[in-house]
Amino acid sequence: MKKFAFLFLLLAITVGLMVGCSNPPNNTTKRPRLVVSIVVDQMRADYLDRYYPHFEVGGFRRLMERGYQFRNAHYPYMPTYTAPGHASVATGATPEVHGIIGNHWYDKRAGEVVYCVSDSTAESVGSNTPAGKMSPFQLLVPTLGDAMRLHWKLESKTIGISIKDRSAILSAGHTGNGAYWLDGSTGDFVTSTWYKEELPAWVQAFNDSGLVDHYLSGPWELRDPIERYLSSDVDDSPYEGKPSGKDRPTFPYDLPALLPTNGYGMIGYTPFGNQIVVDMAKAAVLSEGLGQDDIPDLLAISFSATDKIGHRYGTQALETEDTYARLDQSIAELLVFLDREIGPHNYVLTLTADHGGAMVPAYLRDLSIPAGYFKADSLKTTLRSALEEKWGDEGIFKAFGNEQVFLDHEKIQQLGLTKKVVQDFIERILMDFPGVGYVLTDEEMFSGHFLNPIIQRVQRGYHPLRSGDMAVVLLPGWMQYGPVGTSHGSPYAYDTHVPIIFYGAGIESGKTARPVDVTQIAPTLSSLLQMAAPHGATGIPLIELTDKK
Repeated sequence: MKKFAFLFLLLAITVGLMVGCSNPPNNTTKRPRLVVSIVVDQMRADYLDRYYPHFEVGGFRRLMERGYQFRNAHYPYMPTYTAPGHASVATGATPEVHGIIGNHWYDKRAGEVVYCVSDSTAESVGSNTPAGKMSPFQLLVPTLGDAMRLHWKLESKTIGISIKDRSAILSAGHTGNGAYWLDGSTGDFVTSTWYKEELPAWVQAFNDSGLVDHYLSGPWELRDPIERYLSSDVDDSPYEGKPSGKDRPTFPYDLPALLPTNGYGMIGYTPFGNQIVVDMAKAAVLSEGLGQDDIPDLLAISFSATDKIGHRYGTQALETEDTYARLDQSIAELLVFLDREIGPHNYVLTLTADHGGAMVPAYLRDLSIPAGYFKADSLKTTLRSALEEKWGDEGIFKAFGNEQVFLDHEKIQQLGLTKKVVQDFIERILMDFPGVGYVLTDEEMFSGHFLNPIIQRVQRGYHPLRSGDMAVVLLPGWMQYGPVGTSHGSPYAYDTHVPIIFYGAGIESGKTARPVDVTQIAPTLSSLLQMAAPHGATGIPLIELTDKK
């Protein structure tokens, strides 16, 4: 009996060891060597379904079918613009925390409009133009890349690449090893002295390769036969803009003929603006040695051409549909490259967007759907006239930007008024103005508790040091843009609903319609990297990817 008892005990110990080996604790899980963060500028969530027939096996379909897709992801704030979007993806926070409240905003202290990444103390590197006088100093909290660099004692590498300066900079963060964007006047990728004193040899070689000239040396034609484009309006649409030097917004686009008038920045208004970012990203991986050791690195890629094309031609345009068909090929090329150079089990990739995009208001109006164009200049005139008539001083009103009203507090005091009295008067005027749906005061944005999700989004976009005294929320379908093309910025679903896909190392395929938001991306990646999230992050990790019991 003792013999059988001993054998039973030995068997139990052996089985226990086997179970322990087959299910190692979470803290021994291998970290990815490279995080690839992809932000597609102005990508609505429904584009994944709308343009699915164009997608081939290796691009968007690969991510959708082999990655984990969050189909009900939103931005939890307004304004939904490029700079706040990239800052929120990178930091895991909303503008009320990270401080990037728009692409531009009115600086209350300086009394002037500032650009989100403009920095007079920085100098251009790689260009004699002011294109590089930029930095992330306006960003008030660290990014995922910053957190990685801090965790691994600055041995982790972080690179941000985009056509747009703000997209590259706000993705790379304060301590990034490099942020590179296109100088539209020269066709070269440049950076700032914030990051580098000299352009790295590999970036200079990339600029010398003549790729921009190559991509602009031929026409932009439809990739697929016209009958395959089922999700767009007619080619010659009255709702579309067009490049300078072309009479109609129709295919093909003779890029060599348009280049002298539009300059090298024109590449951002073609799908080749996305492809050259992929080319640059591949060069960065090889030249910087990203993902080559056990200390994780970050490659942040932002595709800006989708936004520029969306603005010019609209969400229903043939040009937009073709851009996504071609972006699918570019992403497939990038994935093959990453598999070869990093290894399919050594990188984790996320794909999302910085905001969505609205349908062209003129198009909606022609279909008898409520929409319109908000006239900001007319509003300013109306406010000044009303204040002059009421209190004899139009100077009470200082500025209107990002759909926010800024008041002169000193003047209000000099006139013996209170801010609330002035705000109540202005609110009545604003609510009578065409296109205005809601008006909120700074006090309401700072301390109010609302059940209305639209108002909640306005609150999360409010920063007390930078935002105005009153916020205006336009009615659905209205925008300060036009009369052709489209824009974004609202708290409505067409601007807030974006894709989120995780793919790669440790990610099991699946999908969910559970409500999530974009601020959860950075904390989730932090969890996968087994490190602390950026310290300003307000989002929580996505349990589908991190709760592996």
